[in-house]
Amino acid sequence: MQRFAIAIVAIRDANVYMFDEPSSYLDVKQRLKAARVIRSLLNPETYVISHAHLYWRERERERERERERDYVHRRDH
Repeated sequence: MQRFAIAIVAIRDANVYMFDEPSSYLDVKQRLKAARVIRSLLNPETYVISHAHLYWRERERERERERERDYVHRRDH
C-alpha cells in the first residue's frame, strides 16, 4: 500500500509534497527505491516534507555494507 500511495502522490504536479512514514512496511530495497522517487520530486520550486526516521538508519547500514563489499573486492584483486 505504501508504494501505491507514493506513486499516486509522485504523479501529481505540486509545489509541496508531504509524506508520513513513506517507508513503513517496506523492505530495504523498496525503501531505497521509494527514497529515489521522493528525491526525484525535489527541484528549486518544490518542497518535500517527510517523516521517515527509519529510512536513514537503513540507508546508513546499506552504505556500510557497500563500503565493506568494495573493500573486500579491492583487497581480493
